[in-house]
Amino acid sequence: ARVTNSCDLKRNDGDTDDSSLHSSRLQFLGKSVISFLAASHIYFLFPEDKESNMTQQRAVLVQKELSTKFGDSLKISEFVLEKPSSQKSTDLNKLASDCFEALVGSVYIDGGITPCRSLLAEVMFDTKKERLKNIFG
Repeated sequence: ARVTNSCDLKRNDGDTDDSSLHSSRLQFLGKSVISFLAASHIYFLFPEDKESNMTQQRAVLVQKELSTKFGDSLKISEFVLEKPSSQKSTDLNKLASDCFEALVGSVYIDGGITPCRSLLAEVMFDTKKERLKNIFG
């Protein structure tokens, strides 16, 4: 399935091949799915909030730093075949974030919104309001 190819990287010579283009497209789709599910979750979890507050909360959930944490929580970098030539933490953080977004995009294409909701429920949305309240400050 697409999930196995969701983290193909840019080749070291700077050219992109079909698989890295595919990965970028999956990242785009995954980030959109994350944004949609975050908005839906916030809408129902905080029924009294104003639109401006919900928009800020969604922005917090879709930022790269949290995608990196979510990717790390899944140990996603252990499954990447070709890691960046540089082992700088910024490169590895971007890798975890990009792979997490591509994974969500792949899961969406392969199974639709329901398995994406389940995946994000595991890594993003605790069943308790406290976790989201901690994220939002």
